[in-house]
Amino acid sequence: MTRSQTDLYDYIVVGGGSAGCVTANRLVVDHGARVLSLEAGGTIETCCSTCLRALLRYSLGKSNHIRRFQSVPQPSLDGRTIEMIQGNVIGGGSSINALAYTRGVRADYDAWHRSVGGAGWGWEDLLPYFTRQEGNSTLGAPAHGIVGPLDAMLKAFDGRTRVRDSVMGRCVVRSIKSLLNR
Repeated sequence: MTRSQTDLYDYIVVGGGSAGCVTANRLVVDHGARVLSLEAGGTIETCCSTCLRALLRYSLGKSNHIRRFQSVPQPSLDGRTIEMIQGNVIGGGSSINALAYTRGVRADYDAWHRSVGGAGWGWEDLLPYFTRQEGNSTLGAPAHGIVGPLDAMLKAFDGRTRVRDSVMGRCVVRSIKSLLNR
């Protein structure tokens, strides 16, 4: 970029995964900043607009839309390594993991808090951050946010939709056929 081009932006956010998108959004909405977001991958639609997202990591295999990383051998796992799969698309890993969202249970956070000498990692310490980021009108307050930028609502068919006629039904069929034809 030339000097005049860099003056167009207050911030450059590298990575268009969930965290990068939320960061860019917060900078714009909360601070009126001019933000350039960079993502090496495209949109999920460019790779497979009709695949079931839960099966993307398997049906895409070694696609340019998936990045596979291997950890170093883990002593606590008898030297085994862990494969870490990341999405190389807007939305990052959230775009290829069925958009599943969860967080640990209260006891896990409280144990973590105690293990680091009470440094603010307990459930009560982190709950305000979870609720601030969530947009979940299905479960709602007090344990879930309602208007946050991360859509974490439960989605379901309305009962009138026949699975074979639905987009999701076609996605499942196409993904399974893809897996069987490998």
